[in-house]
Amino acid sequence: MANTVEKDKKEQATTTVRPRSSRPDSTGARLARFALGSIFGLAFLLGCYIMLATALRGPDTITMDGVTQKAGLIPNQKLPTEELKENDIAPDFALSQLGGNPVQLSKFRGKVVFVNFWASWCIPCQDEMKDINDFYKLHKNDSSVAVLTVNQKEDDSTIKSFFKDNGGVTVPVLLDKNSEVAGGYFVTKFPESYFLDKNGKIVAIKRGQLSAAEIKDFYQKALASGI
Repeated sequence: MANTVEKDKKEQATTTVRPRSSRPDSTGARLARFALGSIFGLAFLLGCYIMLATALRGPDTITMDGVTQKAGLIPNQKLPTEELKENDIAPDFALSQLGGNPVQLSKFRGKVVFVNFWASWCIPCQDEMKDINDFYKLHKNDSSVAVLTVNQKEDDSTIKSFFKDNGGVTVPVLLDKNSEVAGGYFVTKFPESYFLDKNGKIVAIKRGQLSAAEIKDFYQKALASGI
């Protein structure tokens, strides 16, 4: 019995466990892993660069009446704590304008104001922009109404390309570069439109795509409210 145990131990000691043979890594596989890693690395560095550039640049500023101020919601006003509704006073804001002078909403008191929040990647925004532009062209010389479209976080070239691709839209565009104004209006999806009477009171809200008939009806409602 002892001899048998000793023999088994010797066999175990001399037994060599051979590792499983693995398939050699191909050059193509190594290159693919390297390329994938490089893409993720570059994406990470780009994200870090954008965040750093934004932090160093600081808040967007505009100059109105010789005074430089932060673009966005006007400070020291009572802001809403929930989604806006009809009869609320529209929060005041000041933003830079694409190809024009900065604009402050409260400067339009005495006029009906049509405020539209949009982005070029938004399909319903694209679909309604022609009707908004037609309304603007019809009333651009009318001193009783102003049309303000508020773009979300897009650069000048993107907006200009969108207008060019859509038949030469000419409606005024304000640049809400940090979406601060959209946040103050509790905008959760695009497009979203507000019609204000001559006192800055909201008389109509449309969350979603506007039709030409709705634009006309809401405009008439705002006119009647301001009388």
